[in-house]
Amino acid sequence: MSDRDWNHAGIGEVSDGESRSVQIPELVRSRGILSTGKPVYWSYERVVGVAVVSSSELEDDEYVSVDYRGLQDASNGYSCTVPARFFGDFKGRGDPKVSKPVPERARFEPGETVHLMFSEAMAESDPSSCYVLTDEEFNERFKDSDAWDGRLDEVPRLV
Repeated sequence: MSDRDWNHAGIGEVSDGESRSVQIPELVRSRGILSTGKPVYWSYERVVGVAVVSSSELEDDEYVSVDYRGLQDASNGYSCTVPARFFGDFKGRGDPKVSKPVPERARFEPGETVHLMFSEAMAESDPSSCYVLTDEEFNERFKDSDAWDGRLDEVPRLV
């Protein structure tokens, strides 16, 4: 993730239960990054290892596609199920283990807070995309940053 202007779209919580999901913030939907009734593609960034959601599969070698899920409508809280490979308790599938867990930095825990972040370039590209950062990843990137004072109404820069 390079040093550029970032939009903090909102905070969500990974639900705890059979269907581990996260609510997709209004800003991500209103900007057309993700749309209800359409697939949400879950990937992770190969170098840094953080999670990314997008409107279609990311074909750049910088990303590893994992799976896709639908974005629910308002009656279901605009939620999207997070694929099992993004959780620490995923053990892999197949023999040998063909589907392996994602890198540690891209993993979530049920009940964990996540931050959805995007740049203008990510919102306007095809496919459009958005980073999904854990609290730890978010705080690590903005620690000691002059461009971020902790208020969510400002545009931060990732460090």
